[in-house]
Amino acid sequence: MNDDADDLAALIGGVHGLAAMLRRVRADRELTYEQLAERIDSAPALIDALESARWPDPTLATVSLLGYGCEVSVSLFVASFALPIGEPLPWPREHRPPSDPPHVRLAGPHAFGATLCEERYRLNWTQAYLGERAGLKEIEVGKLERGQVPAPALLTVTRLARALADTTPRQIAHATLLARSYAGEITARPLRKLSLPDRHEPPAEPD
Repeated sequence: MNDDADDLAALIGGVHGLAAMLRRVRADRELTYEQLAERIDSAPALIDALESARWPDPTLATVSLLGYGCEVSVSLFVASFALPIGEPLPWPREHRPPSDPPHVRLAGPHAFGATLCEERYRLNWTQAYLGERAGLKEIEVGKLERGQVPAPALLTVTRLARALADTTPRQIAHATLLARSYAGEITARPLRKLSLPDRHEPPAEPD
């Protein structure tokens, strides 16, 4: 796999897909820049920059707040970013009335790391092998799994998702799973409760 970041950015919706989804969701919810910014305790200029695709490196923290403010799942924004160019964007059919402020509900990097680690163990892969497929260093994968990256970038999430699966639907499923665990929409199992194999090796090459 090993997508170069620049090459991958040219293949997916990226910031333009995210911008289109945010415009769609905000219009559907009839929210002004100011109203959405107030909900997520930010500045209207941030919303404008995101909708104009001028925010170069959006993170899971940013889109988790957008999901909270727009009352939708964070998966809408992540899928719109990660989908290949030309794929139709999902529609914001759901309504998720927020129950807690974002800083209370957000599960954060440790939940993300536990979910990533579980997905890697499920495939019986080493951190080095996942990193090789995702175009990341082994140490970077380790930091992500230990929750040492406070706000993983959406491009990093997309690279991991593309490394974990070979078809677009499964890649999007992995990306949204990681995002929803970070946002606290689903519960990630603590690492100590994972059932781990004795060794984590890449799959054997066919003869």
